[in-house]
Amino acid sequence: MPLFLNVNLNLSPGESTLVVALWLGIGVTASFNAGRIIGFFKGEHRTLRIAFGLTTLAFVLAFVAASLNSWGTALVLLVLSGPPYFLTFPVLYGIIGMSTSRKHLGLAYAINLSLSLLASSAISYVAGYLSSIYSLAVILPILVLSAIGASLTTFLL
Repeated sequence: MPLFLNVNLNLSPGESTLVVALWLGIGVTASFNAGRIIGFFKGEHRTLRIAFGLTTLAFVLAFVAASLNSWGTALVLLVLSGPPYFLTFPVLYGIIGMSTSRKHLGLAYAINLSLSLLASSAISYVAGYLSSIYSLAVILPILVLSAIGASLTTFLL
């Protein structure tokens, strides 16, 4: 994200770091309050669907804003994608904890973590590879497509 912000928005490294820190900060705050948020949305499955839906919406709107050269709006939307994005991991752990027997819980958590890391790494690799061939502008469409794929998978489950 920092290089994307430096190149597309002409932000200094310090400004890019501040944006990433805001994204992480509000995302982690949502993650720490996952229990309250799950209670508010009345269940883990519903919260997960809402989180993926909001993340996808933020990425799609950021892509549209960037396409219209409204980079400030795109930046705000990317920062606002943090809370729902960071919320998905603790919600998934809650779902796994409720639906897995105690005997297999460790294995289920390990599989979830491994698949999450694998998917994140694959998306980062593809985005980096394509951006080195085309330009950094390709990263936002990849985020949009990834978020749409995650949302569709979640809504179909």
